[in-house]
Amino acid sequence: MQQKRTLKSIHKQLSDAKLVDKQAALEKTRWEAMTSKQKVKLQNDIDSMQGEFPSFMVFLNGLTKNNPTTRAEDYDVAPHHLDHLPYMVL
Repeated sequence: MQQKRTLKSIHKQLSDAKLVDKQAALEKTRWEAMTSKQKVKLQNDIDSMQGEFPSFMVFLNGLTKNNPTTRAEDYDVAPHHLDHLPYMVL
C-alpha cells in the first residue's frame, strides 16, 4: 500500500514537472513570436524612414538653394518685442 502511494506521488510530481516544462516552452514561444513581430514592425519602420529621408533631404536642399525670385524684402526681419503682452503661466 505504501509503495503504491509513493509511486502515485512520484508520478504526480513527474506530471507536474512536465507541465511546468510545457508551460515554460509555451511562454518562450510566445515571447519569441512577440519579439519577432516587433522586429518586423521595426524593420518596416526603418525601411519607410529610409525611403522618406532622401525625399526630405531633397526638400531641404530646395529650401536652402538661392532662389533668384526670392528677395530679402519679402521677409519681415524686424524683431518683435512681446513685452507689452501679459505674462501667462502654463
